[in-house]
Amino acid sequence: MDSYTTADTNWVSSWNDYFSQHWEHNQGPEQTAFFARVTLAGLPGPFWDLVRQAQLEILDWGCAMGDALAVFAQAFPESELSGLDLSPLAIQRAQTRYPQFMFSTQPLRDLVIQRGQRFSIVYTSNCLEHFAHPLQILSEQILPGVKDYLVILVPYQEQTLCKGHLVRFDAQDFPSQLHGLERIFWRVIPTTQLPGSFWQGQQLLLIYARPQAIGLHQLRQGLHTWHPLKGPHGSF
Repeated sequence: MDSYTTADTNWVSSWNDYFSQHWEHNQGPEQTAFFARVTLAGLPGPFWDLVRQAQLEILDWGCAMGDALAVFAQAFPESELSGLDLSPLAIQRAQTRYPQFMFSTQPLRDLVIQRGQRFSIVYTSNCLEHFAHPLQILSEQILPGVKDYLVILVPYQEQTLCKGHLVRFDAQDFPSQLHGLERIFWRVIPTTQLPGSFWQGQQLLLIYARPQAIGLHQLRQGLHTWHPLKGPHGSF
């Protein structure tokens, strides 16, 4: 599927079947939560500070059953959290598991039109590798919903593609400029040795910002002096 708005019904059906029969058996919820913790541990401190101070809302694009939101709620308790996934079954389960959050199966562009505004932060984790043309998905299906920042987590330099993965990512696959957004941060995170790891290898974490993103000037100043050795805000 190369377009969220022209989703093939067979593709949707296959994901519904996977969520129904295999997702929880294969520890999908635990994987989702793990990748959320990887994201939090990898984010630079100045970005954490901005999200907390400005109480920026976060939408998880490709949220599955919503388990990342429960992790983010602990880190950013004042932020409004939402999830979006193509699978109606996944969203039904998400709404049952986490009734405190808003969930949708609508294409992000349509959801933005319905609510009348874009989302401060759109987060997508370990989704883009399932598409043959991930940058097209970003530009057509995700970026229209980004008001300020886009946070991406994907497998990095995957040696042997997992079942369902269609592309292998290197850092150069994500340009410095992406349809009006600037890449302001990227980081490779080794995950094999992390406690309770669900990924043998590395993950690539990126942040893109719109030119007029809230707090961007202050964030740039913070990133200029921040160093990973200062320690992550998130932990395992």
